[in-house]
Amino acid sequence: MNIHIFSSEHYYTFKYLKFLEGNLDLSSSIFVFKRPVGIEFEYSDKLKSRIVYPRNNIQFFYSMLPDLRKSSRILFHQLPHGPALILWNLFPKLLSKVTWIIWGG
Repeated sequence: MNIHIFSSEHYYTFKYLKFLEGNLDLSSSIFVFKRPVGIEFEYSDKLKSRIVYPRNNIQFFYSMLPDLRKSSRILFHQLPHGPALILWNLFPKLLSKVTWIIWGG
């Protein structure tokens, strides 16, 4: 399983997910947006079921920790900063799975 973590949802991430959906099998991927932008994007039902919007970093870790542990890769589409870095450092085994996608924010 791959977990993609974005800081926020916007037009470019919408287009990126639509591209991935059209070219890859996303049945083993989860897409996490730390905060919605306030615009309703029209994802397919299949893709919509793969998107998660946690309210904060703590909720993210509690709700996603089992999936993070099972995942083969964790992909940051924006380098986390602030309190999120402290939480990630509490789980060094997870950091070995992390890839930072540098063309993100």
